[in-house]
Amino acid sequence: LLFGSLSVCLGLSELDALNLKETATSIPTKIQNIDLNRVSRERIYQLRPFVSDSRFIPEKLFAINRAAGALCHWVRCFERFAKANEWIKPNSISNEKQSLERVRGLAKIRLSALEEVQSSVQCSKQKRIDAIQEEATTKDQLSI
Repeated sequence: LLFGSLSVCLGLSELDALNLKETATSIPTKIQNIDLNRVSRERIYQLRPFVSDSRFIPEKLFAINRAAGALCHWVRCFERFAKANEWIKPNSISNEKQSLERVRGLAKIRLSALEEVQSSVQCSKQKRIDAIQEEATTKDQLSI
């Protein structure tokens, strides 16, 4: 579970992940060389099964092995940073969806304001028609 999530974070193939198990001393250098700003969305999606696993909790792994707990914590932080970084990018899909939702929300507000204005105009028109009719009936009553 831990090596699988690490291999996803580091962008390693399955063969490299197997070699990573054998040479655990190379993990720190691989972690140092990772560019967090170039994490793909696919890698974030690949991490979800690991991070959502109930056994993948740093505190549980700290109880077993401090290094495993620290690596688990790093993977969780990596995932959070990658999600936040994806959200911050101006041309990211999540940002585009958020912008689209914001525009839709503003459009709904504007439509509701337009409907309010239209209904008040209709009300005013109806009041004017009623006033004209009342004036006509009053003139008719006065002329009789």
